[in-house]
Amino acid sequence: IYGPAGSGKSVILCGKIIQLAQSDEQNRIVLFIFAGGGTNSYLYRASFVRADIMYELITPDSYKDTAAVLCERISVSMLTNQIVIVEQEDVLTMIKSQTEVMSLLKDHHIFIDDVHCLFRWISLENVNRFKVMEEFIETLKKVSGSATCWVACDVVQNAFDLSDGNYTSYLQNMLVSQLPPTQRLTLSQNLRNTSDLANVLSIIRNQYLETMPDISDWMSPKQELGHFIHGPRPVIHVIDNLDENTQRNLICATVSNELNKLNHGLKLTDHSAIDITLKTEPRTGNRKLVA
Repeated sequence: IYGPAGSGKSVILCGKIIQLAQSDEQNRIVLFIFAGGGTNSYLYRASFVRADIMYELITPDSYKDTAAVLCERISVSMLTNQIVIVEQEDVLTMIKSQTEVMSLLKDHHIFIDDVHCLFRWISLENVNRFKVMEEFIETLKKVSGSATCWVACDVVQNAFDLSDGNYTSYLQNMLVSQLPPTQRLTLSQNLRNTSDLANVLSIIRNQYLETMPDISDWMSPKQELGHFIHGPRPVIHVIDNLDENTQRNLICATVSNELNKLNHGLKLTDHSAIDITLKTEPRTGNRKLVA
């Protein structure tokens, strides 16, 4: 499944996982995701709870958990759960063990979200990227011979790391040769944001795509303008010469005020999610506030 951020890739994966789990209690499902604030871990976990499906979240120890150990942990968890979420914190570990783990798992449905993170690290690490990807895709094909295997990807999110035209072309050609059109789903509309924000993101995405002229539309689709939901216009606050001692209070008050306008009378009292940092520009020495 290819598509820009917010196009619904994870929602589709989540829906398919729930469908499989509810259709047969004997179905066993492994979902691989990546740790960090930008992942969709909460989406999956909350959805499985609402669907009343038993699951366990496993975070492998990159220093202790070999592929065999991780498979054993998954097997033990499957005795009491239908779904195991493997949240990878060390992406390099995933490069080294992902293929082996999938090959050891028998009769498990496999789902991988944000697989472009794997492509990214393969492009950065000193490994035979071509061989690694061949083994990875071949393993996915073998898994799909007896079980469901769905993968979500958006290579544009790692455009700078995939600047090697030879590797990008190779990756694209390999996927074309291995996956017929009926097994490739492309999404192009943003479902996460309102029309105003979607328009801005489509422009940014198209700028990235200009740096990747040889990549096909199906693999890195352009994002359509707009969205059927029209929300409030984006509000931008520029704060200059702000004393560090008062910065957090001012930012929290400003953000709270904007959010409270949208919250139908509910007041925002938890400011823990508002992160304030100061960055210094190397050339000028000026400090910029980033919220």
